[in-house]
Amino acid sequence: MKKNSIVLVCGLILCAIFLLSACSEVVGQSGPTGKAPGFTLSTVDGGKVDLEKVLKNKNAVLVFWATWCPACVREIPHVEKYYKEKSGDVAVIGINIRESNEKVASFVKKKGISYPVALDASGQVAGAYKVQGIPTVVAISKNGDILYYGHDIGEMSRKVNF
Repeated sequence: MKKNSIVLVCGLILCAIFLLSACSEVVGQSGPTGKAPGFTLSTVDGGKVDLEKVLKNKNAVLVFWATWCPACVREIPHVEKYYKEKSGDVAVIGINIRESNEKVASFVKKKGISYPVALDASGQVAGAYKVQGIPTVVAISKNGDILYYGHDIGEMSRKVNF
């Protein structure tokens, strides 16, 4: 019986390590450079987000995330604060990766998220942005240049003058 307990504990530790590594910064991760890949996604409220249209009026900050990711959940209040401070000048768009509209909409309501949340149901947009760890924050200038690629909106706001 003791041997089974040890195997179970080891298995749980391995699962925890896997989940934490999937939900945190990947050391040495490199993102796209140059121009930001375009996309059009549906939002949880039934609208659409078209990056090309957004960039005609504002710089943009994309935040890739998932409801199951503890680091993403911790980042939400910081993204919310940034959105409230900068929404006149910067479009902040949360991009949920591979979760259902129902699950994400319920989560958005529960957490009181007021910035737009788009659904990347297939993960295609996350793939285009080379997202490997979440949250991933991408700052894009109005002319479409990627100015920041990382995991922290606070760091992004210190490095990018939006």
